[in-house]
Amino acid sequence: MTQTANTTQMTRSLADSLKSPDFSETLAESVAKIPISENRINKIVQAALEHISDPRIVCRPIEDMIQQAEQPSDLRLPGMYIINALSRMKKDGKVFEGQFEKNIVQTTQTAFRTSKKDQEKIKGLLITWSKLKIFEGKIGELLQIAQNVLPDAIQSSPEIGQGQIINDGSPQFFPKFIKFAKF
Repeated sequence: MTQTANTTQMTRSLADSLKSPDFSETLAESVAKIPISENRINKIVQAALEHISDPRIVCRPIEDMIQQAEQPSDLRLPGMYIINALSRMKKDGKVFEGQFEKNIVQTTQTAFRTSKKDQEKIKGLLITWSKLKIFEGKIGELLQIAQNVLPDAIQSSPEIGQGQIINDGSPQFFPKFIKFAKF
């Protein structure tokens, strides 16, 4: 069975098992063909907005998509991009952020089980979330996951005031970072 067929089969079964066939079908159709474009992510976001009154209908299938991805590079990074897009919306983002926050640590740990290239992109999302105070209650733990997976990931960066790796290889964080990330 081809990679696309595996992905399609997984997303169709996911769509069949969910409460909201409209959103599930949109998600399944949008991720059926790899790679997932920005336009398809936008289509998913638009479909998600139709279910703003019950964000569980949206968040759970996206988390499941990341958790169940057979080909990690295919769906894990796009799933994180979808979480990012929904959580960063000015008007309704907090609704989705609150729902995603319940499982964001586990979802992020799973998302990091991918290629080094995608891990770097996920790390970039986490840094962006830190700057924008998205998942503020969990960002310290998320950045620690990135540090564990990519030891050079969280080094000196003027954007977020992080520490440096000293000679023994252990991370040293400046107080500005600790305050900002709320460890």
